[in-house]
Amino acid sequence: MSEQPASLRLIGLSKRYRTGDQALNEVSLSVPPGQVLGLIGPSGAGKSTLIRCINRLVEPSAGQVFLSRQATPGKAPGAGRSTATGVVGSDGAAGSDVDHLRTDADAELHAGTESALEPGPSGSDCNDIELTGLGRRGLRQARRRIGMIFQEFALVERLTVMENVLSGRLGYLPFWRSWLRRFPPADIANAYRLLDRVGLVDQANKRADALSGGQRQRVGIARALAQEPDLLLVDEPTASLDPKTSRQIMRLLREVCAERGLAAIVNIHDVALAQQFMMRIVGLRAGRIVYDGPPDGLTPAVLTQIYGEEDWTSAAGDADETGARDRTPGGTGGKGADANQGPPPPTDQGIAQAL
Repeated sequence: MSEQPASLRLIGLSKRYRTGDQALNEVSLSVPPGQVLGLIGPSGAGKSTLIRCINRLVEPSAGQVFLSRQATPGKAPGAGRSTATGVVGSDGAAGSDVDHLRTDADAELHAGTESALEPGPSGSDCNDIELTGLGRRGLRQARRRIGMIFQEFALVERLTVMENVLSGRLGYLPFWRSWLRRFPPADIANAYRLLDRVGLVDQANKRADALSGGQRQRVGIARALAQEPDLLLVDEPTASLDPKTSRQIMRLLREVCAERGLAAIVNIHDVALAQQFMMRIVGLRAGRIVYDGPPDGLTPAVLTQIYGEEDWTSAAGDADETGARDRTPGGTGGKGADANQGPPPPTDQGIAQAL
């Protein structure tokens, strides 16, 4: 039985800062296409450092990072490229089927830039790019295949939603086009399709600073997908969102990764969300992998191994007992049910009537 191909492979990845702090210590793992991997661990465990070492926003001290060059699922090489006279599909006919739109620049990584993107060493897949061995030009081209989604969204506030999504294509444009923000019609049509997919097509002309947090994160997802990446790196996507919106964003990430066969690494603090939406969990502690397995394997013993000593089983029970005591005459604080405990909190109905 052949080994499952990997979109991303890390081999002995380490990072030691100039202060002497060891942020990562020989981290090795593989992520196959379509897998959404949740990265959990206490603050300072090295989760954000790991994500940033993959695309070399932070330079690793040792180890190797390999990114697999993959064809877009369901699409033949060269299909649907735009031309100077319009959009041409794989059958040579002009049309508006945005599912098959692709620019000539999108193929540069696979043809014409091989001198900058050297294949991995002997023993690695010939389609693997060793990111840790690339120079500046090669790294810039390889980063086009890595979508990044940030905790604080990283949108240009004064630009429209559409302009922010199209910024995901800047790495494919000649300098003069990127400077003037003149995007090919195929890119614009594709951006509309992506905005429709994330539920924001009706907000295309709205400025980014007029959006809610959940809407901004959806724009961030659409912008990353506009790169047509092979890998998504997602850094705490729900940290600034309410519980309902957090679930919606995580569900959207799972769906788009499944639709496109995208591998993703998600740095996430919410263990419950990770258990619900991640396909695989990697737990980091002090820069080392201490757990790598399915979400249902996060037992209290494993959580203690990742986060340290804590009574993971009694928290809900303690809360229930506290609530019961508060509702019982003579409960917590020695106050009865009719004791003067101040006015009750306002209800949504009361607030609406007051307004």
